[in-house]
Amino acid sequence: MSLSLTSPTWPAPFAPTGEPLAAPPARPGPGRGPFAPPSAGRLIRVSAPAPATDPRPGRYCPTPVTTVGGQDDPGDPGAGPRLLLLGPVRLWGAAGPRPPKAERSCLEYLAWLLEHPGATAATMARGLCVAEGTRRSNLSRLRAWLGPAADGRPHLPAAYSGQLHLHPGVASDWRHCQLLLQPWGGPGWTGRLVAALGLVRGRPLADVGRGQWTWAEPLRAAMADTLRPAALELSHRALALDDIAAARWAVDRGRAALPEDEALRRQSRRVDRRGGDRLPVNRLTTGLGGRPTPTARPPVAARRLVCPRPAAA
Repeated sequence: MSLSLTSPTWPAPFAPTGEPLAAPPARPGPGRGPFAPPSAGRLIRVSAPAPATDPRPGRYCPTPVTTVGGQDDPGDPGAGPRLLLLGPVRLWGAAGPRPPKAERSCLEYLAWLLEHPGATAATMARGLCVAEGTRRSNLSRLRAWLGPAADGRPHLPAAYSGQLHLHPGVASDWRHCQLLLQPWGGPGWTGRLVAALGLVRGRPLADVGRGQWTWAEPLRAAMADTLRPAALELSHRALALDDIAAARWAVDRGRAALPEDEALRRQSRRVDRRGGDRLPVNRLTTGLGGRPTPTARPPVAARRLVCPRPAAA
């Protein structure tokens, strides 16, 4: 039996595949493309081929990843700017030119503004630990980078009222993930879990070092506390329906974001056992990045099968 995903009403701001989400793509069939969305309510199996960017080739992935100019494309080209935080930090869909300098600072400022709507200039300077002159210069660069919205208004208006507000069209994949998972449970729950986990591209804030963006440590923890239960919930629901492919995809998405998480590691082994994987040596001895994990050892039975002892003479 496989997961039954109905078509929920997906909230703004965007869908990761560039079109309104209905359900993960079905197995290709006659007259269908490899990622054609199935009709609402159809019983489908999460069995689309993994994209080339998947760290573990051959894994099942229900949300294909498209690229524009070599960067991840999270949504509709007509939508506003999108800050991608569930992986390496990227800005997609900006209407202006990329700043010639301080690009990383602009990304940090945008992330801070998304998390602190209506903040004052003084609050922003204290939160980012920057001088007022630096804040104003980088904010000007960010305003030019975001450019104007389709309605003619700037994506980052000047703070004449004393408070900083972004245009409603500016959003992030993290905010979209939160909207998908609220409320926890309810109608379309399985499909919302799939869509939320499909936004994961790697560790949250993957290219932000621990000494950088110090204000964002609670944000990083909140992302982990959201993605972990979502991955476990979807994996448990898939196992209850004996859909091993969907359960494996869910736990892989969780471990892509949290590769050292013990709860997800245990769930991964549980899925392996349910799937009849008698030789999970690669999953136990290597992480998602392919680097050995010295503390992990395959079961005794697996070691004997991999390295059988020579028969006695």
